[in-house]
Amino acid sequence: MNAAKEKISPKKYLCQIEYYSNLISQKKTEKEAVKHDIEGLTGSEYIEKMRQLECRIGDEIVQLANERHRIIGEIQCLTKRKHVDILHERYVRFKSLMEIAVEKNYTYDYVKKLHGYALVEFGNKVLKAQKKK
Repeated sequence: MNAAKEKISPKKYLCQIEYYSNLISQKKTEKEAVKHDIEGLTGSEYIEKMRQLECRIGDEIVQLANERHRIIGEIQCLTKRKHVDILHERYVRFKSLMEIAVEKNYTYDYVKKLHGYALVEFGNKVLKAQKKK
């Protein structure tokens, strides 16, 4: 998904972090299953193909992790510290706005408003910059 090529909301763009995290988790499970499948096998051709598959899955995990890391870096480019914090808690740590409010000792309404402002700043600073490229 590339925000520069298609119009995408900041919220939807940031939700990619969770999507990538879920894919990484699934790929790790798949990789472990492949390792389990090749244990005790003696057919060298089959074992080699399974090892190649395990290697490809490892490469996919690295690609997904890089995308996740890129988006986290974009969050950290924001100028307002509270905006960075709120987006990090919401989209990287996957906390609800209510959880964030309780942990930060803020009201829910304040966190909701802050989240909205942070999304606007992210859209203006990151997504608009991508469109210019």
